[in-house]
Amino acid sequence: MSEGPTFALAPQTATEDLKRRILELEGEVNDLHASRVPATEAALREAEARRIIEERHRLALDAGAIGLWDWDISNNRVVWSELVYEFHGLTPETFGGTSEDFQRLIHPEDAERVGQAIYAALEAGQPYDLEFRVVNPDGKIRWLSTKAQVVRDPQGHAVRMLGATQDITGARQAQQQLNSATEALHSLIEYAPDGVLVADSSGRYVNVNSAACALLGYTRQELLAMTVGDLIRPEDGARQAQLIASLSVGKVEVGEWDLKGKHEWIPVELSASMLPDGRLQAFARDMRERRRLQSAAVHLAAIVESSDDAIISKDLTGTITSWNRGAERVFGYTAEEVIGKPVMILIPPDRLQEEPEILRRLQRGERVDHFETIRRRKDGTLLNISLTISPVRDLTGRIVGASKIARDITEQKRAEEDSERSNRDLRRANQDLETFAYSASHDLQEPLRMIAISAQLLERKAGDLTDENKYFLKSILDGAGRMQTLLEDLLSYTRATRQGEGPVPVLESGKVLEAVLQHFRPSLDLNHAKVDISPLPSVAVYEVHLIQLFQNLIGNALKYRRTEDPYVQISAVEAGGWNVFSVSDNGLGIDRRFREQIFGLFKRLHTREEFPGSGIGLAICKRIAEQYGGSIWLERSVPGRGSVFCFSLPTWPGRGAGRPSGGAEAASRNHDLAG
Repeated sequence: MSEGPTFALAPQTATEDLKRRILELEGEVNDLHASRVPATEAALREAEARRIIEERHRLALDAGAIGLWDWDISNNRVVWSELVYEFHGLTPETFGGTSEDFQRLIHPEDAERVGQAIYAALEAGQPYDLEFRVVNPDGKIRWLSTKAQVVRDPQGHAVRMLGATQDITGARQAQQQLNSATEALHSLIEYAPDGVLVADSSGRYVNVNSAACALLGYTRQELLAMTVGDLIRPEDGARQAQLIASLSVGKVEVGEWDLKGKHEWIPVELSASMLPDGRLQAFARDMRERRRLQSAAVHLAAIVESSDDAIISKDLTGTITSWNRGAERVFGYTAEEVIGKPVMILIPPDRLQEEPEILRRLQRGERVDHFETIRRRKDGTLLNISLTISPVRDLTGRIVGASKIARDITEQKRAEEDSERSNRDLRRANQDLETFAYSASHDLQEPLRMIAISAQLLERKAGDLTDENKYFLKSILDGAGRMQTLLEDLLSYTRATRQGEGPVPVLESGKVLEAVLQHFRPSLDLNHAKVDISPLPSVAVYEVHLIQLFQNLIGNALKYRRTEDPYVQISAVEAGGWNVFSVSDNGLGIDRRFREQIFGLFKRLHTREEFPGSGIGLAICKRIAEQYGGSIWLERSVPGRGSVFCFSLPTWPGRGAGRPSGGAEAASRNHDLAG
């Protein structure tokens, strides 16, 4: 059972007087019990005893709110003064008057402790000085402080206990509140987010909290072994002296200091004050993040001011609140002219409906990205502007305004219009050229056939011609044949530049290749050629174009062969939405100097006597691959050992223009190709 703190019964002088008078009364009571007197005198003695109790009661009142009690051990009767009844919430009629009746009033948690104290006083002669709780009839709990002395007969037997009791409930509650407040204060300091350091008058730290340890990187023991001077820069010694002088006159100082952490100097905001007992108390707030943000803000402000774009902020009513130099250059207004004005001054009359919708979107927390519109300069000039607008929030997350970046794209728009106009003209010219080439190559074949037929008729009558005329006739027939081949190839090239009808289909390239090889079957059998095919993917391409790609590359492998039987290997790899096909052969090979030239229109590396043809096949392949955003290239070639050609096509329609990513070509290079 816990015991409460000691509490003084009454002022010192009154207590000493009370003790002295009680001792005198005890002597008188002892004399009464020790004397043998007749019964008639016993009544007088009883009356005298009552007088003594009344006297003690008066003394208690004089000493201050102290109730007296007398326990006659011989007959187990307890006599209380009026205040004791009041402390217990009882009256003489409701109190039984025995020690058992008193024990029933003690709080259950304190009953054993009170019993032990009474026993120790009666049997061992120990002082009876105790604080305990009692329970009133109404359930109210009171704290009482009791002091008593034991009266003994000449043989040393305890015959009475005389005591004084004081109600200390209020003092107990006040002490508990003080203890709770102290604990709360200690908890508040210990768990405060800022570091708290307390130093004594000599400057040595006597108390630090966990946040201070975490901030500086020291343990509590390390900090408590330091002084204020250990944590500040040597050059701040004079400043420290000024701070202490200021605090000593009751001021509270707030300033930025650098404190020596375990691993680095820590910038802090220090709020310091002097406690009543002369100790120095300081609250240290970490400034590293604030300084970083300040530095970032300064850096950002410099970027904003140096930006060529107009950077403007406005509140949710559309009033301009900031204006950088870029805005001055773009719109012609100075900051003084527009800050506080509505942003409507920049909007042409036919665009005024845009601003309310933009504000509504911002209020919903939405961002406006690259919104192209028209805005007006101070001189009335209209500008093409691209706007990016973001909501601005305060520390609570509430949207309070908007930040706008306005980029002048007038020249860009003009250039785009010029480019689009040029592209339209170029597309029209290309269409006209393609139409002309198609028409010319098609229509010229008819008169060419007539020339060839006429020359053939003359050849039948060659016997009537001179040798010179026969030579001229043969030249006419050869020229007509070459012209026929060129026109047919030109017609094929123009067909390759034309898109098929309908959307681009996704084809199984393996099936298309099977049809091409079936077309080549007689030539393959004649040349004892072997073709190996790996599994091929699906591609987004018109069938006629894929047929031309396979036909031209396989045809070249058969045409430009060595004495060995031709060998062709066809495979493909997928890389990032592209399919890269590889066609390798064991033919003549190509010198590296000509790896780009071979894809030109009518470019040949051999004479017509060596290999017939117009040299347009690879140009057609290049034109087809580029139509789908892909490309074709000579991956590798060794003269006399063969070549590897690669071309790329998209896996699905709309893959986009341009050569495939490096990953596609790299994938093809890592593929095991024969060559």
